[in-house]
This record gives sequence, C-alpha cells and structure tokens, in this order.
Amino acid sequence: MVDYGSAVKRPFTNWKNFLIGFVLSIIPIVNWIAKGYIVTNAGVGKKVDTKKLPDFKNWGDLFVKGFLAWLIGVIYMVPAGIFMMIGAGAIIGTLIGGAVGPFGGLIGEQQGAEFAQLFSQQWPLIVPKLITFAPILIVAVLLGIVAAFLTPVAILNFVKKSKFGDAFAFSDITKKAFTGDYFIVWLVTLVISVIIMWILNYIPVVGSGLGMFITGVFAYTAIGEVFNKLK
Repeated sequence: MVDYGSAVKRPFTNWKNFLIGFVLSIIPIVNWIAKGYIVTNAGVGKKVDTKKLPDFKNWGDLFVKGFLAWLIGVIYMVPAGIFMMIGAGAIIGTLIGGAVGPFGGLIGEQQGAEFAQLFSQQWPLIVPKLITFAPILIVAVLLGIVAAFLTPVAILNFVKKSKFGDAFAFSDITKKAFTGDYFIVWLVTLVISVIIMWILNYIPVVGSGLGMFITGVFAYTAIGEVFNKLK
C-alpha cells in the first residue's frame, strides 16, 4: 500500500529546499533543475529517504536529468500531437471554407456582425463535415492519455538505469505500467494533483510554479514507491 500521506507531506518537510524548488519551478528553462530534482529523488535507482525533502546537490546533473525527463514526455506525446494537428487543421480548414467559400466576395465589405450572421447560417452544412473529423480527435485524446500514463514509468526507468534509451524499453515499461497497482497510484496522484493545481492557480504569477513543484514531488514520491515494488 502506497503511503499517500507521507507523499503529500514530503514537499513541506524542509522549507529551505521547498523554497529553492519553488523558485526554480517558476523560471523557464531553469525549472529543468527542479524537474531533475523531483525525478532523481523519487527513491528509484538509489537509496533515498523519501520521507524528507533532500538537499539540492549536483545542480548540473539535475539540469540534464530534468531536461531529458521533459524530452521523454515530449517524445511520448508526439503521436497524440500529430493526430491533434491533423484533426484541428482539418476542422479549421472546414470552418474557413464553409464561411469564406460562399461569401468570399463579402469579406472585407461587410462588418463583423453581418459576417457572423452569414457564418452561422452555414452551420447545417459545416457540422456534418466536422463530425467526420471527430474520430481523429478522439484518437488524439486517447493517445494523449496513454502517453500521460506511460511517461512517469518511462522517466523513472531512465532514472533507475541512467540510460536515455531505457525510457523507451517498452517491454519493461508496459510490464510495470499495465498493472493494477500502478494504475491506482497513477489515478490517485492525478486526481490529487489536479485539485492542488486548480486551487493554487488562483494565486497570481507564482501559483502554477508552486503547484508544479508540490504535485511533482508528491506524485513521483508515490509513483516511485510503487515502481520499486513492481517486477
């Protein structure tokens, strides 16, 4: 059983390191140091006290690991991104064609309200075309969910073995990911992280960075615990 209580408390067990991680998280590019800190201290691949927030050490190594962890996430999202661009491009093309095609000569001659009225009249013709592209967007969403599901395991596999290629050792990754224990911890951390981010986003400017560090430490601590138990 994953100790979610300790995972939630962990970001606040050392206020100095919490402040450092928070500040790093709100600075673009520099936030890769915070990302590297989070994933290397998930308790995978080395003995780490996952009850407390450790000190920041080897900042260069943290930066590299954070960048590679970010890159792994991007690569896993590529298939979803391709389908999303295809679907969105087709929909935008349909909308523009439906609006501009019949009234091409009117654009630039009539004001926005009149054009909007003409555009709205085309919906009965446009909607059926849009529906034909819905499966592409559904595939994109499903691929995105699968990528989000596999990425934490892929990153921790990379951290454990210190080889970038191990983030794409799909037989090892799917063997760990497609288990009941991992699914539960992934879902629980996702729900709690969304709630935390939703609350902290009300804080102007720094809320998102604060949420990223807190949820990152929490989620990877919990996922790291179950990762170590899976064969």
